[in-house]
Amino acid sequence: MYKIIDNNNFKTEKDKYITLVEKVFANDSDKIANILEFEKHLNYIFASPYNNQAFWVLLIVNETLISMVNFFEYDSLNHDWCLFTTFTNKKYRCKGYAGKVLKYGLNHLKRYQYNKLICGIENTNIASIKLHEKNGFVYSGYDWDELAPGFPKNHLGFIYKNFNR
Repeated sequence: MYKIIDNNNFKTEKDKYITLVEKVFANDSDKIANILEFEKHLNYIFASPYNNQAFWVLLIVNETLISMVNFFEYDSLNHDWCLFTTFTNKKYRCKGYAGKVLKYGLNHLKRYQYNKLICGIENTNIASIKLHEKNGFVYSGYDWDELAPGFPKNHLGFIYKNFNR
């Protein structure tokens, strides 16, 4: 089951889905950057003072988080969007779930006005690079923070080229 968390339901449903993220990492030293940092990121992208357009897509099966991705508008003046986190539970990797949740998120993005979509991927994360390239992203030739100042350094910048509207 796909679940979309957006500005309309973030405050009421966030805790429930953060708990699912925490369960994935309960016995794992390889935590998702850090659960508190991820929650801080979610609070930022859904912050009402910034009026950010944002959504978080989760693929949940039998109350287990399988995969997730989140998108947010980082430049509302130009309708520039960012795909920030694509993640798949270790138990379910290499089974196509990341591609499914990414495609679902990209299809949902069509509901919003956007002119550009970027993401950053660590240069050592070959699986993620291949996943994003397979789904319409191309390497820009720049680091992510060069495409959008303030984003993490040491990530390759990718731009989404499939604007099939």
